[in-house]
Amino acid sequence: MRARSLLSCLMLTALLLLMTMVVIPPSIQGAWSDGASLTGSPAEVFNGESVTFHFVLTLAPVEGTTSVNITTVTAQFEWGTVNLFSGNEVVTSFPATLDYDAPATVPGDLTAGSHQVTLEVTATENDGVEPTTVTLPYSFSSSDTALGVTASADVYTVNAPGTVSFTANAVGGIAPYTYAWTFGDGSTGSGATASHTYNNPGTYRAGVTVTDAYGLTASRETSDITVTPPFQVTISASPTSGQAPLSVAFTSAPSYGKAPYTYLWRFGDGTTSSEASPAYAYKLPGAYDASLTITDSNGKVATSSTVRIAASEAPGLRASISVSATSGNSPLTVDLTSVVENATGAVEYDWSFGDGANSSEANPQHTYYEPGIYTVHLNVTNSLSRSVVSEELEITVTSENGLLVSIAQGISSGTAPLKVQFNSTVINGTSPFFYKWDFGDGTTGTGMQPSHTYASPGTYTVRLTVTDSDSRVAVSNELVVNVTAAQTKSDESSWDWTMVVMVGLIAAFLVAGIFLARPRK
Repeated sequence: MRARSLLSCLMLTALLLLMTMVVIPPSIQGAWSDGASLTGSPAEVFNGESVTFHFVLTLAPVEGTTSVNITTVTAQFEWGTVNLFSGNEVVTSFPATLDYDAPATVPGDLTAGSHQVTLEVTATENDGVEPTTVTLPYSFSSSDTALGVTASADVYTVNAPGTVSFTANAVGGIAPYTYAWTFGDGSTGSGATASHTYNNPGTYRAGVTVTDAYGLTASRETSDITVTPPFQVTISASPTSGQAPLSVAFTSAPSYGKAPYTYLWRFGDGTTSSEASPAYAYKLPGAYDASLTITDSNGKVATSSTVRIAASEAPGLRASISVSATSGNSPLTVDLTSVVENATGAVEYDWSFGDGANSSEANPQHTYYEPGIYTVHLNVTNSLSRSVVSEELEITVTSENGLLVSIAQGISSGTAPLKVQFNSTVINGTSPFFYKWDFGDGTTGTGMQPSHTYASPGTYTVRLTVTDSDSRVAVSNELVVNVTAAQTKSDESSWDWTMVVMVGLIAAFLVAGIFLARPRK
């Protein structure tokens, strides 16, 4: 009996085990979960932000699994649970993707850094009755503040070609960051700092986009960058021509620079000025090219084109002088007279007497105490600072101690060109002697017995000044040379024809006389 009962129990157990194997297939033991995976977004959130997490559940094909009935889906956040689905969602085609949204408000005091949300999915397999729960994690990062960026430039106005330096600063988000720049003229750059050269005038706006470690982006533009034409300067002058001394007023007009400016004027005669609008007087006649180099406060340099200043010589101002005597024994007192023409305003006189003495009188008197040959001239300056120098005159001061000189000439007249030989005799001097001949035609000579050729017709006065080794001076007697023009060939030809005609006439009269004197038959 007991054996029968034991056998019955064993059979019942085997039957139950068989039923279990038929009702619940072996694959229901969590096999569908082997193909479950989870992706989602966002990867980054900000504390205090209201955000919707989007989850994508993927069910890959699993051998033996023909259907999966999802009954519940929940998201387990660190700050609470969000129910995403409750019901029956049967999946019979694999692979399959299921989307779930989980609205959430990130706590403001959540620690910045990496966090995890767990998606719990409960489902039955192949029309089974025993559910299986799968836990799928999803990681995200939190930041104290949202990602943002600032952008700035070191200058906002620059001359072309001009280089601008840019700086970007990311705030919030998750480091590391990358930066991408656009400069507004089609050029791009990268980096937290960047520089760019603008070659053409215009208005440009640079922008930067920052991307954090999780791919979030933020963008910002700078203020307008104004690129002006190159720094330049123009100048003007008034007047640009006139008589020297010529006073000229210069003005400058810088463009596209930054004040204050540094000026360097060059007036073309070696003179400079650092004034912005100088006045300058050109004292001497000539043509001058004035220009300006200017530097602005940014170190930019511009040079103007030149302005031609023409200072002409003042016409009409003339000075001539005369003396009461050009020679005489020492001490020799002479009266000097000046004649100044076409002067403007007051006249300043500067006489040079040749012996180291000067005078500022118009008509001075001067005494030479030492023998010698002295050259006198006068420099005159009027109220306009115009100056002129007179011709030079020689004054010979002779000695009283018996030094004598006389001169003679080979011939005193003839036709040009006329060569004349001169001789000199010196008495009571101490040799060696120094001879200075004045041939009267603007030329001079030396030596005891020079010869000189007069090229042009005229009457010339010759004299000699002798200085001996004791510095005694004597002036010779004067000689006169008369030079006439040479007879031309045309004159000779005319004379020859005249003689021929006269001879012919005489011959004709003689013949006629002889003929008339013959006795008549």
